[in-house]
Amino acid sequence: WTPEGLFRRLLRETSTRRENVEDLLVEQFTKIIGQHSANALAVSADQLSLPLEELLTIIGRNLLEAMMTPSLIEVCCTAIPEAERYPAATRVYAEHGPKRAIAVISRILERAVRDGHIELADCEAAARRFLAMLRGDIHLQAVLQIGRLPTPTELHLRARTAVKLFLNGARAERTANHVTA
Repeated sequence: WTPEGLFRRLLRETSTRRENVEDLLVEQFTKIIGQHSANALAVSADQLSLPLEELLTIIGRNLLEAMMTPSLIEVCCTAIPEAERYPAATRVYAEHGPKRAIAVISRILERAVRDGHIELADCEAAARRFLAMLRGDIHLQAVLQIGRLPTPTELHLRARTAVKLFLNGARAERTANHVTA
């Protein structure tokens, strides 16, 4: 018995039907990532009125908690090595995961720039940097199953720390631009 032998035997059976693996992956990735992403990035009207630091901390914590769920870790572990064979599935992973998070964070940063809280030349690039600061190596460790998964308290602390570092940099840029102007 081998997987290849079983595969060949199943193909000979008249009741066996071929499935398009990429279509199945796209469907599953869309469902899993879409659900977690929607929950992590949902911002209520009340939350939108919070100070920028609090709002980014909430979103950061929600994103980290979503990234650490077993189902999203499994999706990541499937999407990356299968990118060449199933590019549509990998695109779904990127569009519903990181790209969606970057778009939401970018809109929040654009509003903060308009309101004069921070000064950024490129909110999308800043959103990418913020997401990278948030994720750091913690997500890679989860994907590679190195050590234990962080607790919700540890994720909240990580989000809060990333937000403070990010905003200190954005505010320092604002101060430097006003001093040299």
